[in-house]
Amino acid sequence: MSPLDDEDGWVRLADLRLPRWWPLWSIAVMMFNRRKQSRQLEEAVTGMSELVEVIAQRWQEGDDRERQMLKLTRRLERLTWIVVLLGIATLCVTVWAVLHG
Repeated sequence: MSPLDDEDGWVRLADLRLPRWWPLWSIAVMMFNRRKQSRQLEEAVTGMSELVEVIAQRWQEGDDRERQMLKLTRRLERLTWIVVLLGIATLCVTVWAVLHG
């Protein structure tokens, strides 16, 4: 019930008439909401594509760092073998010098 200037001051809601242009207003509101949602969806898609680009860039940077670390690991392995072989050669020369000297 809503208050009106009637003899008892109240009227049923069912007795109220809708405004004349309510179908057009409802269609206009629906179109406005749909347009607003499509704009928000477009902004979200743009934001997601920027996020995907950043993730791909970071992934590539991570892959580059991993490749560089693998190269350094191989180089360290080679240097370790060189040091081991030089140590063995030094030991052999020292032993030979002691035995024949």
